[in-house]
Amino acid sequence: MSSSTPAVLSERRGPLLLLRLNRPEARNALNGELVAALHTELVAAQSDPGVRCAVLCGAGKVFSAGADLKALQALGAASSEENRADSQRLADLLHLIYTSRLPIVAAVEGAAVAGGAGLASVCDLVVAGEGARLGYTEVRLGFVAAVVMVFLVRAVGEKHARELLLTGRLVPAAEAWRMGLVNEVVPGGAGRGPGAGTGRRDRPGQQHRPGEHPRDAEPAAGHGAGRRPALRRGHERLDPHHRRPEGRRGGLPGQARAVLACAARVGRMILT
Repeated sequence: MSSSTPAVLSERRGPLLLLRLNRPEARNALNGELVAALHTELVAAQSDPGVRCAVLCGAGKVFSAGADLKALQALGAASSEENRADSQRLADLLHLIYTSRLPIVAAVEGAAVAGGAGLASVCDLVVAGEGARLGYTEVRLGFVAAVVMVFLVRAVGEKHARELLLTGRLVPAAEAWRMGLVNEVVPGGAGRGPGAGTGRRDRPGQQHRPGEHPRDAEPAAGHGAGRRPALRRGHERLDPHHRRPEGRRGGLPGQARAVLACAARVGRMILT
């Protein structure tokens, strides 16, 4: 990324603020520049009375691949104080999102890994594409996901958090929904837009008749049961097959466009 290219792109849509992680060439990996830029944008948004909700997404095919490998290599030669300061900057960003006066919706398409999954975890709501994958892979590199851990436990409960943190596996969007990590799964595939198709699916190849989709069922106790019913009460307004005005579609691929459209609808529902 050139020095003239912003690490985070912001776009106002009335009272809705769209924040896009803008390092597609690095799979939106988190480095010092991106963390600082996102922190700055969110602080500014909180002080703007015209902003009432924000949607966080990634440029390109993924939400975020987590920590930047070059930054990790640099930290390997850094002092303990420098490493602590770097972790504190990420912790400050996550805490800012988690405690923000603004409802923040994560629109996850593709992979949300390690710190990228942490970003999604601290958002108020998560809308994910059918092909999205989320995982806390720090353990594979010998790290402990200490910064994210407390937020993850609050989101999915201790048992699911232990599984995700100890295995480091990537879970598909449908499984993340069942865990309580994702609020809405947007069906679709390559070239499919928000108005394409009529069948709702939680994984490729599995079709559901109305009322049989997993998101229409009551969640199990301890799996975020207290949060989803209110979202389901506005189910018709969250329907990912509802068309957006053609003029707002832009040049996004169909699935990414559908995810972003659904996230924006969630935001608008919050505003009403």
